[in-house]
Order: sequence, then C-alpha cells, then structure tokens
Amino acid sequence: MSASNLTQRVRDALSAVQNPRLGRDVLAAEMVKYLTVDDAGAVTFSFVLTREDPGSLVRDARKAAQAVSGVTAV
Repeated sequence: MSASNLTQRVRDALSAVQNPRLGRDVLAAEMVKYLTVDDAGAVTFSFVLTREDPGSLVRDARKAAQAVSGVTAV
C-alpha cells in the first residue's frame, strides 16, 4: 500500500472527528498540522488545541488515526 493512499485514509478518519465547539471536523477546522505517513505506516501530526477546546479531541484524533488499517504507530 502506498503512503499517499494511507495518508488519504488517515485524513478521512480524522475528518470524522468533530470539534463540538466549532461544529466542524478537526481537519476542516485546521487543527491537524504537518500530517505525514511514512512507508512503514507511522503517522505523525501536530494538533492545535485552544483553551476552549475539549482535551479529549487529541485522544479522539489519535484513536481515529490508529484505527486505520495499515497504520503502525501514531
């Protein structure tokens, strides 16, 4: 599986994580920055969280990425 295909599937999974404060998903809200997936399936990204956002969003984003088939680490 190519890293670009896996990257798109990770993006799809992250787009399902909703920020209730903004009423948008974390990708549309530009909370996920510098998303990369290497050939071994390791996913890295930075997550922008404000004081007003629930801290659980970070865990939810990590879980969503980890649930994607082919992802080996987040």
